[in-house]
Amino acid sequence: MSIMLGNFLGGLEATVVGTAMPTIVTDLGGLHFYSWVFSAYMLATAVSMPLFGKFSDLFGKKRMFIWAAGLFLLGSGLSGISGAMWHLVIFRTIQGIGAGGVGIVSMSVIGGLYEPKHRARAMDMSPRCGVSRALSDRCSEASS
Repeated sequence: MSIMLGNFLGGLEATVVGTAMPTIVTDLGGLHFYSWVFSAYMLATAVSMPLFGKFSDLFGKKRMFIWAAGLFLLGSGLSGISGAMWHLVIFRTIQGIGAGGVGIVSMSVIGGLYEPKHRARAMDMSPRCGVSRALSDRCSEASS
């Protein structure tokens, strides 16, 4: 359940920020930072994925998932209170580091939980279930 919730938050974040950016730019100014809000998040996600993968092997998946979720939530909270666009870029970078960790560790956990025969199906269902969990309970039926 926590894996699906983590994936849901990552997917929800991208949707909300993309929709809200015109209003955010109007409120905070700094149109020249517009693309950096997205780029910083994506770069941080891409860089943090292999790091969290290695750290989860060294220190444990549960610990790294908690750290990643904490970073993601910290970045989200700080993004919500940012007073300037450059603050938002920095906080989105923190959020992206957490998102990369949540994504890669959750896939690693799923890989360890299911036997190879069912692993691909479980990895396919995880992001989909994270989004649709709020709408129905079909995911629990499909993943069993």
